[in-house]
Amino acid sequence: MTAHDAEQIVLASMIAPETAKAANKAIKAAKFKPEEMFSDPDTRREYDILCHHGPTVFDGHLGGRPLAELATPYIEKYLAAIVADYRRRLAEADRTLDTFETPGPDSEDPDCLFQNRWLRRGACGAIVSTSGVGKSSFSMQAATVWAGGQECLGVRPLKPLKIGIFQSEDDEYDVANFRDRIRIGLAAELDWTPEQIKEAESRVIFCALDGSTGARFVEHLRRKQARHHFDLIVINPLFAFFGGDLNDGNAMTAFLRHGIDPLIKADDTKCGCIIIHHTGKPNRDAMNQGDIFKAYLGSGSGEFTNYIRSALVLTPWNGGKLSGVFDLIAAKHGDKLGWRDADGKPTTKKVVCYANRLPEYADDETKRGMIYWIEPDEAQFAELKKGAAAATQTAKANQPPPIERCAQIVAELIRTAWTAETRPANAKNGQRQWVSKGLNSKQAGGFSRSTREAAYNLITADPARFGLREIGNGRGAFFVATDAATATTENTDLNPEQEELF
Repeated sequence: MTAHDAEQIVLASMIAPETAKAANKAIKAAKFKPEEMFSDPDTRREYDILCHHGPTVFDGHLGGRPLAELATPYIEKYLAAIVADYRRRLAEADRTLDTFETPGPDSEDPDCLFQNRWLRRGACGAIVSTSGVGKSSFSMQAATVWAGGQECLGVRPLKPLKIGIFQSEDDEYDVANFRDRIRIGLAAELDWTPEQIKEAESRVIFCALDGSTGARFVEHLRRKQARHHFDLIVINPLFAFFGGDLNDGNAMTAFLRHGIDPLIKADDTKCGCIIIHHTGKPNRDAMNQGDIFKAYLGSGSGEFTNYIRSALVLTPWNGGKLSGVFDLIAAKHGDKLGWRDADGKPTTKKVVCYANRLPEYADDETKRGMIYWIEPDEAQFAELKKGAAAATQTAKANQPPPIERCAQIVAELIRTAWTAETRPANAKNGQRQWVSKGLNSKQAGGFSRSTREAAYNLITADPARFGLREIGNGRGAFFVATDAATATTENTDLNPEQEELF
C-alpha cells in the first residue's frame, strides 16, 4: 500500500464519525507517537485536531500540504493498524434491510427535535429567502419560541431546545433591538410572562466568532458544541462562513458532507442544524415552479439543497403586491409538519406576515414597535388585502393622467439634455422629433410615441408649468430649463442652418 493510499484511508476514518473513536484506539494500540511522525509542533497540533474530529482536513490535505509529505518513514508502521481496524469496522457496519428497526413515537426517539421528525439530531435544515425580508428576525423569533418549547409558525419542537446561533449579519445593537421588539410579540401573541421570556432567552446563545471560514469555521463550531452541547445550531448566513465559491459543487460537498455532517452526527457533538441562506438573483422560471422546487432558490450549487433534509422558503406573497406579507413554503419534508389549509386539506404553504401590519396592532402605541411574525387568520388576511386594494385605488386616483405623467418625464429629460447652445447627439431634426422618435419607450417612462407627441403639445401650451422656457420661434423654437443661461446669440435672428440645428 502506498503512502498516498494509506493517507486517504486515514482521512476517511477520521471523517467518518462512526470510525473516529476506533481510529483513535488503533493509534493508541499501535503506540502511535506524533512526535516521531511529524517534523514540527504545529503539524502535530493539527493532527491532534484531526484525530478528534476530522473536518479540518479536505481533499486529502492537512494544513495545505498532503499528509504523506509531512510524515516520516514511520508512517507506514503506524497506519497499518488504523487501516486494518477501519476496514474491519466497515465490514461489520454492513446491514441487511430487515435489521433496521421500525421508528417508534417521536417521544421515544432521543434524536427527534421537531414534530414527526421534521428535523432530527444529525440532520441539517435551511431557511431560504431574499435579502432584506427579515430572515434574522424570523430566525431569532423561532429560536426563542423553540427554546421555550412552543410552536412557531407551524413548526413545533418536542421539548424546550438549547440553541446556539452563529451569525454575522447583525451587530450587538441590532441583536438587542430585535430581541426587545420580539419580546413585545411574545407577550402579545403567546401571553408569555417576563419570567417565561427570560427563561427561553437563557437557552439561546449567540456564539462569539473568530473570523474563520470553511474548515476552520467547522472546527470553531466543534469547539463551541463540545462546550455547550446545543440541541440545535443556527448558521446565519451560509455566505459568511462558507469561505469559497458557492457555485463550486466540490467545495460545497466538502463543507457540508465532510465538515458539518460529521460534526452534527458524532456522538459527542450530535445536534440538529439550520442554515440561513440567501436566494440568488430573481429567476422567473424558478419562481413559477411548484412549491417543492422553491428549495432550489438558494444561491449557488444545487448540492446545498440536495444535502439539507428540511427547508423553509420565504417568498413575497403574490409577487410582492402586499407589503410585509409572505408565503412560507415547507419545500422539503413539509408534509411532516401536518399543515392544513382553510378547507382542512394537507398543504405545505401558509401565509405569514409581520404582526404590526394588522390594524389592531398598528393602532396600538404599546405594540406598534414590535417585530413579530404571525400567521394571520382568514379575517385578518382579508383585511390586509382590503387595505392594500384601497391604498392602490387611492394611489391611482391621485396619479395624474398618462399624458400629464409623460409630459413631466419628457420635461425632465429636456431640462437635463438641452441648453441654449447644445443639444443631444441623437437630436437631428429638432426637439419635437427628438421627443417623438429619438427617445425610446423606456427612456420616456414606457409611454408610446403617440403619447409622447401629445405630451410635447402639453409642454408647448404651458412650458412654465413644467419648469421650461421657450427659445426661438417658428421651426427653430425649442425649450430649455427656466434657469438655464440665456443664449449668447439672439434666437430671433437665427439663420436657416441654426434653426435646423435645433
